[in-house]
This record gives sequence, structure tokens and C-alpha cells, in this order.
Amino acid sequence: MCPLIDFVLKITISYLLFYFQFHIRHNFNLAHSGGIDGATYSDQTGFMGNPAHASGARYAGNLCYDAAKSWQLGWYNDRDLTLYPENESSTWGTVNTMVGIANYDQATSDTPVLIKLETGLTEDYFINFNRATGINQENVEADDEVTIVKANADTKSQSYLQATLLEGESHTIDGLGTASGIVVKLLSIDKTDPDLWKAEVFIGTDQAVSVYLVHLNTLLVSFPPHSPNLFHSSQ
Repeated sequence: MCPLIDFVLKITISYLLFYFQFHIRHNFNLAHSGGIDGATYSDQTGFMGNPAHASGARYAGNLCYDAAKSWQLGWYNDRDLTLYPENESSTWGTVNTMVGIANYDQATSDTPVLIKLETGLTEDYFINFNRATGINQENVEADDEVTIVKANADTKSQSYLQATLLEGESHTIDGLGTASGIVVKLLSIDKTDPDLWKAEVFIGTDQAVSVYLVHLNTLLVSFPPHSPNLFHSSQ
């Protein structure tokens, strides 16, 4: 077969398969996933953002859903966590270790794959570690980043990507919790086990994150990494 014809056929079949997969998911009661720009289809971190139509996108076959859609489906509800910032004080903060949905079978109650920030309103915020491996290895946007999505996951509704975070980056959700909002910060990604990356995610008030980072820096100065005397008493 002519190489050009073979290429065209493969691309055509791929897009037809994706088109079928995309629209059959509406029967799962899933709406579209919009991006940070507010467009209907521009969240390319999951199937319902129609990533096959993204500029320069590769065919997305092994791809999961965004954090809100994943929560709505309920497939991972034994490895999720709900937090209630509205009920917390101005100094509230928590650090959570997250793993990707692709590592769901290795997750525990201490390493959730999804976190929901309950607002008490119609729409809530959903967080995941978008690990691009396994069943999510053909992810299109924000590989190995923490993503934050806003949606009403109790019913079929449009969702919108709020932020994607690399190590050290943070995003403030205004109007949630205290007057200064709630900070979500990706502190680090532990890649010690190449098959199970773990993301350390801080969630809390800006006051709490400041205290935490000062405390962390103090520990690092007092006990530098790989210090031979860190866990040894003096003779």
C-alpha cells in the first residue's frame, strides 16, 4: 500500500474511533470539559475536552477523564478524599500524598487519587495528580502535573479547568474558606519508585502555607538532606 494512503487510513480510523468514544461517553451522563480559557472543549486533560482536536495533539486512546468527571463516575470512590475548607479556621492547612488514577490499584486510603474541596454551593473543586502513564499514557495536556477543575459533579454539567501545577507552583481559589481564599500548592513529586510517582500537595489558607514553608525550611537547614547524623545520637 502507498505509505501516504496507509497514513491517511490510520489517521481516519483513529479519529473515527475517538469520535465514537467521545460521544458514547455522553451516555455516561458526562458533559463537556472546558479549559482555563473558558471554551467549551479546551480542557485537554481528559476525554470530554475532545483532545483529539487539540492543536498538535496526538491521538488520545489511553486517556482518563478530568478530576471532576472522574469523581462523577464514582469509579474511584474508595480512594478519594473530601475536604471542607468552609468549616476550617484561618490557619487551616493539610498536606496530602496523591497518586495518579493510572496507579489506582496501588493507591491506599492515605494516597487518594482524587480530592474534592466542598464549597457548600452548587459547584465544587476537584484535584488530581495527572500522571501520564499506563491507562493515561496518551494524555494530551499537563502531563504529570496537579490539576484543579471546577464543576457540579452531582449531575451532568459543564466543567472548567482552573489550573495545572508543576512542582513548586500554587493556585489560589478565591472566595473559598477564608477571605484570602484557599491555596493549592504542589510541593514536590517523589519519583523514587519509577512505577509509582507520588505528589505532595498542600491545601490550606495562605497563612497556613506560609507557616508550613517556614517550618519546612527550618527543618531542611537544621537537618540537611542525606545528613549522616540525622537519625543517630551522639556518642
